[in-house]
Amino acid sequence: MKVTLLLTGFVLLISCNDETKTFSAPVSDLGHVDLVLDSAAFHAILQDSFLVNEFAVVSQDTTMYAKPSYDIYLLGIEAFLHVSLAKAYWENKAGSAVMIFQTRRPGKHDSLLLAWKQFYKDSLNATSFKGGDFNTGEVLPYRKKDSLKPAEPNFTPILMSYSVKGYKNWGFSDSIITNGLSMQEFMRSWDSRTASRLFKKVRALHIQLDQQEFTEMESALYTMGYTKKEKAFTHEFNPSVYYTITETNLVPKYTKIEIELAAKTPEQTIQLGDTYTVKVKDALMVIEQSEKK
Repeated sequence: MKVTLLLTGFVLLISCNDETKTFSAPVSDLGHVDLVLDSAAFHAILQDSFLVNEFAVVSQDTTMYAKPSYDIYLLGIEAFLHVSLAKAYWENKAGSAVMIFQTRRPGKHDSLLLAWKQFYKDSLNATSFKGGDFNTGEVLPYRKKDSLKPAEPNFTPILMSYSVKGYKNWGFSDSIITNGLSMQEFMRSWDSRTASRLFKKVRALHIQLDQQEFTEMESALYTMGYTKKEKAFTHEFNPSVYYTITETNLVPKYTKIEIELAAKTPEQTIQLGDTYTVKVKDALMVIEQSEKK
């Protein structure tokens, strides 16, 4: 009987220890900020000489999903902005935002899923995206689609990892694949001209979101190693995240994006339609929700 009790206690001890173990997420960078803009704001970016010639390396692309996505990429030294037009695939989604963390080492999407499950009790969706010469594994909150409900803007956190094969296709060495690739190295490999642009990195994100979106974001940030204090999340090397929880679905989801510039720059203001006002002063750019007229 004593042996049985001892064995039972041993099994219970193992079970308790297993439950208290935590699975650390792969080191990741919040270097990929997505936002969906209406036509006026979208085309204002392309028409501004400072944004396209001095601030970032700018390119346009069309990605085919169920419907086409018309995109602008603004590439910086350690981060990039991905702007989509609220048309076709993004119809009725103006004001939507996506926050994407990218692992430094490739092929880690399974680890991201396991780590996030520790902080998020609802379902997560593990999916993949196939590009021309790469694949990504992506993890995001599962949301049941209602075909009878019209599309509306939302905020989504995504944890993603490129495939090992993709890194090899891009010429990265086994050493880099093993030890990891910083966002600065990643951006330089994407386009070496980023080193000569003013866009250095994203310093802070200010977000308005509903309670469910907050729950999703909070769990993703905890997974990535953030610490919460009052109305903000902070991290050792990633951008700070400030938030406001709203009772209704307000847009734009990003109310302010703070960007560190690589050099002091003459003061100027740029208007992106009625959605955002861009203010540049010294070594800081602030993209802020425009005041309603």
